[in-house]
Amino acid sequence: MAYKTCVSIAEKTPKKLKQTLTKALKKSDYAEIRFDFLNPNVVPETLHLIRKDLRKCVGTLRPIYEGGKFSGSEKNRISIIKLIAEYNPFLLDIEFNALRKNKNLQHYLKSTETNILVSWHNFNQTPNISVLKKKLLEMKKFSNNIKIVT
Repeated sequence: MAYKTCVSIAEKTPKKLKQTLTKALKKSDYAEIRFDFLNPNVVPETLHLIRKDLRKCVGTLRPIYEGGKFSGSEKNRISIIKLIAEYNPFLLDIEFNALRKNKNLQHYLKSTETNILVSWHNFNQTPNISVLKKKLLEMKKFSNNIKIVT
């Protein structure tokens, strides 16, 4: 079985993110870009700067309540997620609960043909296997790319 690697990049400026991404993609197959570590106002500039590398990137804009750094409103976060989707990254990591609660986001992502990585996080406990299997089936309604973190 051939393995692929993905490194996570969490920088605070577009320039530093671009530098780190360039280095990372020399040694790794993919990179996860943690857009939630950036000031939301520089995300458009960052996307433009790294647009040619996005085909090898997983885009993530994780809110604080899901273990990330994004502290803005959910409305603002969704608008940034939609912008990231327009750049067609390899995968766009979207929380299961965000997809489940937002039909507009579901339809938008389908219209852009963005490949989605559906993620679910439980930092308090690891549920039993039957609960995890049920969660997996619910998540598969949105994508075959699933990430469960407990």
